[in-house]
Amino acid sequence: MKTKQYYYVFLIGILVQFFALNSIAQAHLPECTSGAPLFIADLSANPTDSYTTPEFIRQAGCCGDNDRFVTFYVTLHPDVAMFELVVAPGYADPIGSGNYQIISGGDLTNPGTCGPPIPAGGPICITGAGPHKILYSKPGGNAVKYIFKQIPKPIYPASQPTRLGCSLPLPIYGLNNITV
Repeated sequence: MKTKQYYYVFLIGILVQFFALNSIAQAHLPECTSGAPLFIADLSANPTDSYTTPEFIRQAGCCGDNDRFVTFYVTLHPDVAMFELVVAPGYADPIGSGNYQIISGGDLTNPGTCGPPIPAGGPICITGAGPHKILYSKPGGNAVKYIFKQIPKPIYPASQPTRLGCSLPLPIYGLNNITV
């Protein structure tokens, strides 16, 4: 009897994944043609949170460009200064061949204004928590998982008194190199 229950739970899990992946393919931003995958993420709880997509193939164009796009409608933490989209470990990463576009205005149903292409390959500055419409395009059509990373602003301690001639560790977060 338990084997039958496990079978049904397994089958339900497979169906949920199937419909979830198909719903990703069906939804798209109004600046894009049907088929450009859309991922909606709320990362506002923690400035170091990230979002990992399921494996998929970029499809369809956006903003009049025929490259293959993936799109994000993402709400960031208020203490975030930058974002970066990286290929998950284990997948091919053709560095330097992708571009970002950040859409000004609009929402999930109303189009905004497409921004200029920004070369990918490193963090991109962004202002405000959003939600933001962020597009990523790259030639080719391999199946990939992406990680959307937030990069927080430098965070300094509220109060850290010391005196001349004394040394004290000063924790500062959000910087690549914290030596002074």
